[in-house]
This record gives sequence, C-alpha cells and structure tokens, in this order.
Amino acid sequence: MGKTNFSVNLAVVLARQSLRVILVDADLGTANADVLCGLMPGARLNHLVTPLPIHDGARREASDILMDAPGGFRLLPGSAGVARMADLSAGEQRRLLEVIGELERDADVLIVDTAAGIGRSVTSLVEAADMGIVITTPEPTAIADAYALIKCLVLSEYGHWNAEQASRLRLVINQAESSEEAVAVHARLNAVCERFLGVRTESVGGIAQDLRVAQSVRARRPFVLNAPECAAARHMEAVGHRIIQQLGLQCETVPAQPARGFRSALARILRGG
Repeated sequence: MGKTNFSVNLAVVLARQSLRVILVDADLGTANADVLCGLMPGARLNHLVTPLPIHDGARREASDILMDAPGGFRLLPGSAGVARMADLSAGEQRRLLEVIGELERDADVLIVDTAAGIGRSVTSLVEAADMGIVITTPEPTAIADAYALIKCLVLSEYGHWNAEQASRLRLVINQAESSEEAVAVHARLNAVCERFLGVRTESVGGIAQDLRVAQSVRARRPFVLNAPECAAARHMEAVGHRIIQQLGLQCETVPAQPARGFRSALARILRGG
C-alpha cells in the first residue's frame, strides 16, 4: 500500500464519522487516486492550476470538478500524464494552494495526497497543513527517505530547526509484519531524528502487510470497503480514529468543525510570510 492508497482509505474512515471529507490528489503528473476509487474524471487539477484553456474555453472552480467517491468522501482528481504539472512555476504553486484553500469552506477535513520526494510543491503543502503524515515501511531505504523528508520539513530557510513544524508531523509505519515491528521501526527513526535533528517523531500507528490490499487495488475499490474484515482495514480504522482525536475533530452525533489552522497557514504562505 502506497501513500495514495493510504489517503483514499483514510478519507473513507473519516467520512464514516459524519465528517465532510475532501481528498485532493496533488501527486502532480502521476495522480491515480481516481483509479483506486474506480472513477473516470472529466476534468482534473491541471484544468485549475495551469494557464492553459480547457476544451470549452471556460474556467472552472475547484468545486466544479469534485467527484463523489466510494465511502462518502469527495475527490478532486489530480493530473495524470501531464509533464509540465510535475514542474510548476512559483505562480502555479501559489495557485495550487489557492485551489486547496477554496475547498475549505465545504469540508471539515481536507486530505492532500502530495507527490513523492522533497520538492517545494510537497513541502509547501505540508507546511500549510494542521498535520503532516509521513508514511514509511520497515525497509532501510524507505526509512532513509522518511528521515530525509522530515529533515527538509523541519529545517527553516534560515538553517534553524522549526520545532513548531516538527510538532505537527506524524508517522505511519506501513506494511509491517507485526505491531512489534511497527513499534521498532518508529523507535529507530525517532532515535535518528532526536540525535541529528533534535526533534521527536510521533507515530499514529502501523498498518499490516496484507494481501487483501493488493486485491482491492485490482478491484479499484478502497480496501476498508472491499475487505473490511482484513487486518489492514482494522489498522486503518485505528489510525483514522487517532488522527481524529489528535486534530480535535468533532464527529458522529456532534456537528463537525472545520480543521483548525489551515486557512491561517495558507494565508501566511500566500503572503510569503
């Protein structure tokens, strides 16, 4: 299970709690959340971000291309096979943040599935979030990549460690063979972060390696819906509830409140401050 699969299934888990959830597929150029949901978008994120006119010569708003996805959330499909989306200009990156900000009034939770890597399009989105979730596996290369991302996220432009940014990061250990392995991987990565960065990483749980996940991908259906009894689905539910608690979201019988801080964080970035 990759980060997009995690994002899709997290969206389903949160939507089940009577939260209005929007998933933005911001994996620029190679987006595939729509594939995992069995959807066929008529318009994508690139129609909103790039200055190129769309086929009918009109301009669409973000709300115009939202799609109802399985499990009760809405999806803003990302761009796929559009090379220039992988290398946005500064103005286009600003427009991407504006597009996401436009959706805030219509959602209790905005989940943004970023691209892989440590580019500015990734870090700017994480900086604007109430919680940044770093997903890794027990493989040494994946742990090294997770450390590199955390380092980029907590290092300010002036070369100082940003403790406030570090406090908003959470770790998920994916494809763990056991809960013990998930705990051990988190401990290993946390020790490295404490030693070399001076920051602690907090885990919101692990998700088991599960064949039903791959079967659900082939069925183009979120695994928490396709195989709700499997270990990965149970672990995904637990992770989702921890995220709800840590964000202080109200759900189910209590009217949900918008995610805190997102608008102010976006405004700060858009001002350049």
